[in-house]
Amino acid sequence: REARATAGLEGGSLADEGLLDAAVDCIGEAFLNHSRRPKVLVLGCGLSPLVYVLADTFPHVTAGCMELSPTLLESLEAMALPLPRPPKFFVQADITALRRRRGKNSQVLKPGSFDVLVDENVLDGMACRFPASKGLASLREALDGIAWLLKPNGRLITISFAPLTEGPYLEAFEDWALMPPCALQRDTIHVATWTKMQRKRT
Repeated sequence: REARATAGLEGGSLADEGLLDAAVDCIGEAFLNHSRRPKVLVLGCGLSPLVYVLADTFPHVTAGCMELSPTLLESLEAMALPLPRPPKFFVQADITALRRRRGKNSQVLKPGSFDVLVDENVLDGMACRFPASKGLASLREALDGIAWLLKPNGRLITISFAPLTEGPYLEAFEDWALMPPCALQRDTIHVATWTKMQRKRT
């Protein structure tokens, strides 16, 4: 309860009753068969309590947050201080430029280091840019950064207002395979689980 009420955070697409619990269950399913101490990264924590609830619900998981805004990140870190089971880390970085600019976060944001990456409304925000070609270009850059962070056979969970599993968004996911959907599907929210397809060596 304390994690859910952290500083009154209630933003994101999981604000409706029951959605947050359903999302946490869905994410738990994604790392069920991974390592004994899976690493989970929430992309763009914003004002959502998701990363706090993940850390509180799964104490064996190394759960952390990557946020673009340094000011917001400071606030999120401060909110975590009084919690009995806070997220393990907060890092400031741009997912679209991750390979080029990691800076002081290079020890946390290593290639192939995460079992699950969770996106709550970051990718669909990029995809909705105008013109559509710019949106797709940004989406592809972000997916490239995500693939770089994930372990082989790692999972990407997208939580979005836009249906990323449909065109034109789906164009950017040409190198990704959809996994069996979890139970979190509502009229106002779209959830999908993806894995990066491994290229065959020739």
